[in-house]
Amino acid sequence: MSEPNQPQSEGGISSALNKKMGPFPIWLYMVVVGLGVFLFIYLRRQNSNSSSSSADNTQTVSASTRPPFINQVYTNTTPPEHSAPDQDDKNRTIQLKAAGTLSTIAERFHLTKDQLIKLNPDLANKYENTGKKVPKGTKVRVPVKDPN
Repeated sequence: MSEPNQPQSEGGISSALNKKMGPFPIWLYMVVVGLGVFLFIYLRRQNSNSSSSSADNTQTVSASTRPPFINQVYTNTTPPEHSAPDQDDKNRTIQLKAAGTLSTIAERFHLTKDQLIKLNPDLANKYENTGKKVPKGTKVRVPVKDPN
């Protein structure tokens, strides 16, 4: 009995590329990888071209289209004097950790109520003789403790 004509497989490149790896032939995987590499290189060149062209555009922009802070001119070379109320050596500002009346706050810092009011006249207007407590987080001026 004679065998029907069957193509004999040769060990060439075409048979290697047509060999299936998973559900697809190897040549399809190679095409996908090649397209991915091409796309990657293309996008890298596009990004580098756009960044270099944007650097060139900054040199040709007119001053009228720039934000106003770029065109500032400084006439004074020394910084402004800063006179914060905390800079004196006798008093400091603290933030209350707990609410309390003027009397209890004064006691916490070893002061009389009148001394506390003298340092913080705004507190006297809001909280003296009203029965309200000074809320937590309020900033209060107190004398600096003596290091002795």
